[in-house]
Amino acid sequence: MQAVILVGGYGARLHPITLETPKPLVEVAGVPFLNHILRKLKSSGVSNVILLAGYKSEKFKDWLSTQESGLRITLKITPEKYSPIERLRAAWPLLDNCFILCYGDNFADFPNSHMRNLSTESSARLLITMKSPGNVSLEDSHVYFSANRSDSNLWVELGFSVIKKDALETHLLKPSLNESLEGLAKDGKVEYTVVESYQSVSDPVRLDRTRQYFRRRILFLDRDGILNKAAEKWNYIRLPSQLEFPTTESVNAIREAKRVGWFLSVVSNQAGIGRGLLSYRELGDVTEALLSFYRGHGVVFDSVLYCHHSWNDGCKCRKPNPGLFITTASLIQAPLFNCWVIGDQCSDVLPLTQMGGQGIHIASDEKSESCQCKLVRRNTNEAVEYILKHGKGMDLATSDN
Repeated sequence: MQAVILVGGYGARLHPITLETPKPLVEVAGVPFLNHILRKLKSSGVSNVILLAGYKSEKFKDWLSTQESGLRITLKITPEKYSPIERLRAAWPLLDNCFILCYGDNFADFPNSHMRNLSTESSARLLITMKSPGNVSLEDSHVYFSANRSDSNLWVELGFSVIKKDALETHLLKPSLNESLEGLAKDGKVEYTVVESYQSVSDPVRLDRTRQYFRRRILFLDRDGILNKAAEKWNYIRLPSQLEFPTTESVNAIREAKRVGWFLSVVSNQAGIGRGLLSYRELGDVTEALLSFYRGHGVVFDSVLYCHHSWNDGCKCRKPNPGLFITTASLIQAPLFNCWVIGDQCSDVLPLTQMGGQGIHIASDEKSESCQCKLVRRNTNEAVEYILKHGKGMDLATSDN
């Protein structure tokens, strides 16, 4: 998959920073903001990137000479005065038949499903979030894109749009990129993916918020098998008295993760609710007993999220689907590729690793032979110690490690 990133703007709202440094190269959590975008794209299957530069293009040349990202990056330099649509026209021969169009000042932690192939009749898939005044409206399952924002539009397009080249070509000579996208939406079927939030470096307030966002890390913990002994297969823990907790060493390790700045989140499938074998009251009583135990040992969790659906309900939150992770990351405001998960099943770990995060499977060597998880440890204590040593994960060049 190919991504095209617009990085040529002046960034006037971010003066005086952008008098020396273009917006995409502004430092965010120790690296240029652009590195975070590339890391997200790489974890989503992108291998080929075209940067459409203009303002201070020499800065991008210098930056590119230092990169070892594993991506094939092409820098297309265009005149500073060019608008986004003019930069796109200049790079048109380089573009694949289907590409992702990104803005170099926006980041969104979209689900991998956003990158799936477009249907035959679709011309694009937009990434949107609720915000007014906006440039997108949804009516009767149809997507309307407006070249200008208005209060009547409740959604805004964020970039990371999957676009068919031949569909956009018809509108390539329009005065602006927004007018081209408006025409594209009028022509044919446009799909969309909704995210709850996004990050931007377009002005000082947003830059400060984005820097905080990329400093946050979440340690996701499965419940049964990690925070307490799992029930026998096909059974559920229905009473607080059935809880059996891990070793003191494991509890202390979790407390240490919290102490050094990790957010702690419990994510657990509890299909007993959907199957009618566990009541909400029973689940609530067990949860309170578990949290009380950990509070007594100095561990306070930042969030607890359960999937209550049965196995065949087709929900998006039951692991190995990523819904619980996406919701938690949106609540805490942290990028998923900064996060780790510990679980005793492969299905606990894979949702996060497939979205760029990392995970550790707790298992014996025999049990782990058929698991796709790269990292296996014998217990939670060993897993947390490994994460505290290796879990910063902020360098694009080492994001595969």
